[in-house]
Amino acid sequence: MSHKDPKPDRKARKSYTISRNCLILILTPQPCKQWESDTDGAIRSPLLRTGRDLFKDFQRENKHSFWNKPLANSMKDINFLGFFEPYTLYLKGSTSTLEVVREAYARRVLKPPRNFSIVQLGDVNGIEIAPVQQAQFIPLTEVLCLIISDMNKRKLMATQDTIRSKLGECYNKMPIPSPEIIHKSLTHLLNEKKIEHSGQGYFIIGVSSYHLLVIVMMTMTVEPSLAAVGRNHLRNERISCTKMDRSQNTRCQLS
Repeated sequence: MSHKDPKPDRKARKSYTISRNCLILILTPQPCKQWESDTDGAIRSPLLRTGRDLFKDFQRENKHSFWNKPLANSMKDINFLGFFEPYTLYLKGSTSTLEVVREAYARRVLKPPRNFSIVQLGDVNGIEIAPVQQAQFIPLTEVLCLIISDMNKRKLMATQDTIRSKLGECYNKMPIPSPEIIHKSLTHLLNEKKIEHSGQGYFIIGVSSYHLLVIVMMTMTVEPSLAAVGRNHLRNERISCTKMDRSQNTRCQLS
């Protein structure tokens, strides 16, 4: 954990493949007039179905091809790899399984999910990613803002002591900065107007910071306020009684 803002090392970036031997199945919904009802007789819009629902329906439609045993058996081995909006399935399986699916599509006997049509079936050589390298240290100012924001949302008072205690809980595998360093970082955030201090705790400056400040301050001052109201009420009662006594004495003197 550092009070500086380090930059991640971007030199050692190596790409790697997370999946091989994939098929991509691009679908499109059929016109509404051609929608088929489910087994319970209800007609449900295909537009509301998830990717996994489409995959299960794709398996169901093809595993009943008993006259084509290789295709029926391939539905037991093929796996759902992912789904791209709006209607693209990623399928994964062994080399032999994917070859059976390719052959069925080439012969125009591969069935789509119910109420859909197949636009295209194709091979994906692999899904390759280039990982983004993370910095070795976490900027202390960023961590402080995250902790103060979380404590504000939970309506907890964020003092220097409670913030340091929270640092120990959330980042127990890292050395906790000294109170002097934390105080210096908080002062830096105050100067940059990223946080504010109410006199009792720290708050993130934002759209809802004023409301959070009011809620916390009201929670802490409600009892003293009620006591002040009680004292004012008692004082007013005494003033009223004194005025009544004086008016009664005036009446007695006039009579």
